[in-house]
Amino acid sequence: MQNFKNSINPKIKNHIKIVNETKNKIDASLFNIQIEFITENINSNESIKTKKYNSQFVRTDLIGLSGKGANTKVLKDTLAESDLDKDNQLQFFNNGNVNRITQVCNNVNLRTKLIEFLGNKKATSKLVISFLDKNNIKTSTELNNSCMKEGIFSNSKKESKAPSGATNQTDSKNDNDVSIEQELKLESKNNALNLASEIYPKFYSLTSKDKQLLITLLSNAKNLEQDIKTFNEVLKTESKKIAI
Repeated sequence: MQNFKNSINPKIKNHIKIVNETKNKIDASLFNIQIEFITENINSNESIKTKKYNSQFVRTDLIGLSGKGANTKVLKDTLAESDLDKDNQLQFFNNGNVNRITQVCNNVNLRTKLIEFLGNKKATSKLVISFLDKNNIKTSTELNNSCMKEGIFSNSKKESKAPSGATNQTDSKNDNDVSIEQELKLESKNNALNLASEIYPKFYSLTSKDKQLLITLLSNAKNLEQDIKTFNEVLKTESKKIAI
């Protein structure tokens, strides 16, 4: 969206530079960038209040990326294209940062509550900040965590279900499979699950055990700030344990 590119570039240019060049104030810079995308998504995504919400709008129309994984393409005259370096590589709009942006924009609970908060007002970055502040969210990390399991915008239930006395080994296994599938189907998936589904198309056909192993590896990779290359090297050593 050309208008968005023109309007947002002056606002986030310095923030993107900080993220690309230094680890200082990265969280604050990401937070400001996410707020701009949340605001624009609310204002310009025509499907925002429909059941057929366009979850690709932010990634494709606002950022400028199409396709997934190795098939990802940078669209012309977009924010993503303007972020390419001399070797035609994305700097800020890498997979991790794109996931952080799209996760919060596409979270159905966050969107719904924000729309209710706005009422008939047009979304502005100031109002979005006010809404997040009301929910005690002041950083990018807090914002993304709010969409993950146990977060205030997550669909997951905090209370645990009491086991039935009639359960047997088969029932327990089925319950475990169902609970994992329910978590994977949450609209507010965390970055690890997004990364898994993008890199490994067969992810959802894996056994529950293999899914858990991959999620653990991805979570560790996120905590250690591993890049894709490093993660793949770690995954290779675990190849005998996982069916990918």
